[in-house]
Amino acid sequence: INSSAAAFTVPVQFPVKTAAQWNAITGVMGQQVCVSDSAAGGNPNGMMAFWDTTHTRWSYVHDNSAV
Repeated sequence: INSSAAAFTVPVQFPVKTAAQWNAITGVMGQQVCVSDSAAGGNPNGMMAFWDTTHTRWSYVHDNSAV
């Protein structure tokens, strides 16, 4: 780890909760989480989301839509 990056030799595990559970939690910039029940519209469960400071919500990484 240095001031601009972190290198990992194994997969990183993110916290996992349902969309309803994440929506009850306020995040901060820089947080990324896993949504266990994200399947909708052909999407898989387990999609990653980030704390979106523009919309003050958790947004899916792949398209910025609301969790």
